[in-house]
Amino acid sequence: MAPKSRRLCCFTTALLLIVIVLAAVCAALFHTILKPRPPVVIPHPTRLRNVTVALFPEPSLSASLNMTITIKNPNYGDCSYRKATAEVYYRGTPVTALPLADGAVPAKGQIDVVAHADLVGGKVVSSPSFLADIGAGSLNFTSVAKMPVRVTVLKKLRFHVRVIISCNMSVRVSDQSYDVLSTCASKLKI
Repeated sequence: MAPKSRRLCCFTTALLLIVIVLAAVCAALFHTILKPRPPVVIPHPTRLRNVTVALFPEPSLSASLNMTITIKNPNYGDCSYRKATAEVYYRGTPVTALPLADGAVPAKGQIDVVAHADLVGGKVVSSPSFLADIGAGSLNFTSVAKMPVRVTVLKKLRFHVRVIISCNMSVRVSDQSYDVLSTCASKLKI
């Protein structure tokens, strides 16, 4: 083989190896560091306010809920969301919907999100389980927030994901404290 051909072959092989190594490093970085992870959601203790419950002559319920949740971003990219909504359900029936204010969570940062809902309990009290739940001492609700999120990594790479935050809320009615105990979980859909 001629020296010129040998040099061209070595150069091509070295260049190919460098490209393969760079691709492997980029893939490893994406799957370990840059891969989007769901946010950590921490609900703060709260209680129902302005509660009015009547069982006679007809069951009725009205209350307001101010709920604060802390959202921690475990990712190396900034996240921003717009047009997010949340719905509150009682026994699978939607009882109220609320828009969430637009916001952003910095990389490795956190924010507090406040949601306010006025619960007009026509759908709650018309449930066949309402009186049994009152007798058991707690009303159990679920809420689901759907958030379209734009993630920005290294100020240039942008992609869209969907975050779904679901919370189980139990309202203690037995002692009329109306404390709300919440647990939340989040999922990420790419």
